[in-house]
Amino acid sequence: MKSTKDHRTNNVDTIEYKVEKTLENFHETEEMIKKTNDEEMKSALEAKNDRRIETLNNVKKEIIEEAMAQQNEYK
Repeated sequence: MKSTKDHRTNNVDTIEYKVEKTLENFHETEEMIKKTNDEEMKSALEAKNDRRIETLNNVKKEIIEEAMAQQNEYK
C-alpha cells in the first residue's frame, strides 16, 4: 500500500467502510457462534467479537475527532 499524506477529505468514507465491514463481520460471527457446539470455538469467536466492539468504540471516537476537525476547518 502506498503511503499518502493525511487527506482528511476521504476520512468519512474510510470510517463508514470500517464500520460497515466490522458490523458485517460481527453479525457473521454471531451466526457462527449460534451454529457451533465447540465451546473452544465459541470462546474464540466471542473474543473476536469483543475486539470488534472495542474497534467500533474507537471508530466512534475517530468520528468525533473528525467532526471537531471539520468544525475547526482542519486547523
